[in-house]
Amino acid sequence: MEPGERLGRVPGWLRAFGRKVRGILGLGMVGGLATGVIGAGISLLAGIVRVGLLADPGFLQFMVRSTLNAGIAFFIAGASVSMTFGAALAITAHDRSLRDLPLWRLGLLGASVAAVLPAAIVLALGGWGAVVSAGAGLASFSAWFGGFGGILTTGLVAIAKHAERRDLAAGEGEVARLEA
Repeated sequence: MEPGERLGRVPGWLRAFGRKVRGILGLGMVGGLATGVIGAGISLLAGIVRVGLLADPGFLQFMVRSTLNAGIAFFIAGASVSMTFGAALAITAHDRSLRDLPLWRLGLLGASVAAVLPAAIVLALGGWGAVVSAGAGLASFSAWFGGFGGILTTGLVAIAKHAERRDLAAGEGEVARLEA
């Protein structure tokens, strides 16, 4: 067998599954990176305002540590919401394109997924007792996380729809040049 030779034809369902997994992972990385940068920036600005610029000798070390911690935490939150949203979208979209789905529905799906995610994590780690004992605090956090997820997923989908329209417009221009 030669190095460039294929092992055989890949079934269509496996190719479609691979495309969905690749999309979910890509969405998770983009969402994680976007929220990580935003979280690190917010932490940096909050630290400068709260502590004051060069207020003490340990300021730089504190700012680097807190900015990295916030960036990592926001990356994990953004990636988990984005990947869970991508999986929910892959299940509920029924092979429809993003341009066929209304933005408000996708934002609502993202908010719903993000609101349920904290309770699902607590349930997985501690069981029903942990969910019940968390009570109002978990409900409040879920509401905030749901808002965060709605904004994040709506923004990601809006960017994807804009890129798709731009690619389609560029492709139509190339087809017109080829036909002439």
